[in-house]
Amino acid sequence: MRKIAFIHNSFPAGGAERITIDIANYVRDYGYETVVLAHKAKEDFGVEYPPLVEFPNDEPMHAESNTRFIIDYINSNGVDLLVIPGLSIPGIGQIRKNVSCKIVFALHCAPFWEGVSKLYVKKMKALKSSKSMLKWYLSTYPREKLLHKYEKSTYKHYLNVYNNCDAYVFLCDAYKQRFVEKLRLADESKLHVIHNSEHIPQTVNFDKRKEIIFVGRLTYEDKRVDRLLRIWKIASSQLPDWKLRIIGTGPERERLEAMSRRMELERVTFEGFHRDVKPFYDTASIICLTSTFEGWGLCLTEAQANGVVPIAFGCSAGVREIIKPDWVNGVVVPPFSIKRFASDLVSLASDGERLGRMQRSVAERVKEFSPEETGRKWVELFDRLLG
Repeated sequence: MRKIAFIHNSFPAGGAERITIDIANYVRDYGYETVVLAHKAKEDFGVEYPPLVEFPNDEPMHAESNTRFIIDYINSNGVDLLVIPGLSIPGIGQIRKNVSCKIVFALHCAPFWEGVSKLYVKKMKALKSSKSMLKWYLSTYPREKLLHKYEKSTYKHYLNVYNNCDAYVFLCDAYKQRFVEKLRLADESKLHVIHNSEHIPQTVNFDKRKEIIFVGRLTYEDKRVDRLLRIWKIASSQLPDWKLRIIGTGPERERLEAMSRRMELERVTFEGFHRDVKPFYDTASIICLTSTFEGWGLCLTEAQANGVVPIAFGCSAGVREIIKPDWVNGVVVPPFSIKRFASDLVSLASDGERLGRMQRSVAERVKEFSPEETGRKWVELFDRLLG
C-alpha cells in the first residue's frame, strides 16, 4: 500500500483536522495507508481517525528538532505522500531537500489571510484608548487599504511553500486565481481546487423553531460577533417571536456578554462550548456569520446539511461559493453594512414560505460537498502525483 502522512499542530481538533479525517477515511479504500504526525495529541472526540504519531518533544512546532523528526519519519517509514493542511511549516525547504516523497500543501483559508488578521489584531489593541482608535482610523487602516503592507508581508512565505511542494490545493477557484495574480505565477500546473467536505446527516429536521444561531469561536480579529449584537439590536424589535443563540466560547465572550447587557438586548443567550452542536442545528432556522474573513466557513455547510439557512457577509469567495445562488441557498450581505444585514435578516425571517423553501434547497446544495465527492478528487490528485 502507498502511505500518506498528514501533519498537524494538534490532533484531533478543529475544521482542518476534521477534513484530514474525511480524506484519510475515504482514500483507505483506494490503496492508501494513512498516518497523522501531530505536534500535540488531543483528546479523542469520539470519531474514527488514522493512527496518530506525536512529536517526541515539547519544543515549538518550527524547531529544528521537529523538522528533523518529520524528515526521519518520512524516510524510515516509506512515506509516499506528505500532506500539509494549511499549517505554516518554516522548515518545508529543508524537508523538501531531504525526502523523496511528494509534498501536497492544502490551504484551508483564503490566501494571504494572515495580513488581514494582523491588521485587525492591531485594531483590537487600539480599542483600549480613544487616541489609539483615532490613529487606527486616520492612519493605520487607510495606509493599509492603499499600500497592502500587511498582505504583501506574507507573499514571500507563500512563494516559499509553493516552490517546495508538488501540489498546492485551494478551496475554490477564485482563491487560486488571486494566488496566481498576486504572486505573478506563469505556471499553474501544480495548482488544484478541492472544496472542503461536509457530512450529510441521515435525517434532517425541517420542523424548525424561530431561532437564529451563531456557531464558532468568539474571537475579534475574524469572527466579529460584536457586529451580530448590533444587528440584533436593530432587527429584534421587528422579530418579537425570535431569539438569538450564540454557541461557542473564546477570548471575546466576557466582552460580548457585557456588550449585550449594556445594549439591553432581549432574547439573546450565550450557550458556551458544545462538542455536539447538532441539537442546535435541528431546531434553528437561520445561522448568521458576520466575520471579517473566512476561508470556507464549515459552520455554513454544517448548517446547510441540517436545513439551516445561512446569512453572511460576503467577506470571501469561499463564503460566496457556499451560499450561491443568493437568496436560494442563503443570503450574502455586502461587507460590512450592519443596517443591510439587519434588513435582510428581518426579510428572511419574516417570510416563512420562502424560508421553508430555502431550508430544503440548502440541504440539497450541500450534497455537492459530501465526503464522497471531495474524496474522489483527492484520490485523483494522489494517483496523478504517484503515477
